[in-house]
Amino acid sequence: MNCIVALGNLLPQSLQFLHVGWFVIHLIAIPVVFAIGFAVGKRKRG
Repeated sequence: MNCIVALGNLLPQSLQFLHVGWFVIHLIAIPVVFAIGFAVGKRKRG
């Protein structure tokens, strides 16, 4: 039985520049998008 074990980096060589920054951007962007959507929905509600 063959099993692929991920050791270390999962990104292909061409995407190595995304390693840390990719996760940092998403950790910041997801709550920001949620907050904007919440504010817009609250404003439309009245």
